[in-house]
Amino acid sequence: MASGKIHPLGDAPARGDQERMLKMLLSQLDAMVYRCRDDGMIWISENARAVLGADGGVRYYEGTVEDISERKMQERRMAHQATHDGLTGLPNRYLLQDRIEQAIRQAAREKTHVGMLFIDLDRLKHVNDTLGHQAGDEIIRIVAQRLRRCLRTGDTVARIGGDEFVLLLPGLLAVEAIAQTKRRVLEATSAPCTIEGKEVPASCSVGSSIYPQDGLDADALMRRADEAMYEAKQARR
Repeated sequence: MASGKIHPLGDAPARGDQERMLKMLLSQLDAMVYRCRDDGMIWISENARAVLGADGGVRYYEGTVEDISERKMQERRMAHQATHDGLTGLPNRYLLQDRIEQAIRQAAREKTHVGMLFIDLDRLKHVNDTLGHQAGDEIIRIVAQRLRRCLRTGDTVARIGGDEFVLLLPGLLAVEAIAQTKRRVLEATSAPCTIEGKEVPASCSVGSSIYPQDGLDADALMRRADEAMYEAKQARR
């Protein structure tokens, strides 16, 4: 379905809106967005046909107008659910993959670097076993908020598994920049989380990879960052 432009709309389309609706019909668009007087927006679907005269010219148009706002909202909700984690609202593995590929293409054109941090929470299983899974979920949500604060404009943080997150850092001019972000992540996740009035220790293990030194595609970068995270976790133990 073609997306429409936003046009002002009163209780009924004004003459200018009618002309725009006519253009929509002639261009075979089947939906437009209108802004109402209360600043709300509605999606309008048109179903119309031209009525021709004896000379073959268009005499007038007839048809129906349908408010499809609820359907559009449902489509957006479904699209969001398909690309985002339900617990944290962060991008999921599917959306992350797409953004990694975009970042690599951009880096190849601009001769820059792409950084990746693979983050695994420490001792989350112990929290789940002792305090329950609700407490574990709350820690994941808290950590997600902390990781958001570590991002630059254009960076992405995604949740890709139970206690695993990935930070994507596109457009790095120097490889040293990834170390600075890693320090911010470790500092942000080291503070205890308050769960039901109790302070629960929090920490994470972080591994990194960088394009093009550690890999030329998304799978290679993810694999190397995961390996580095595992090495870091073993060293902490």
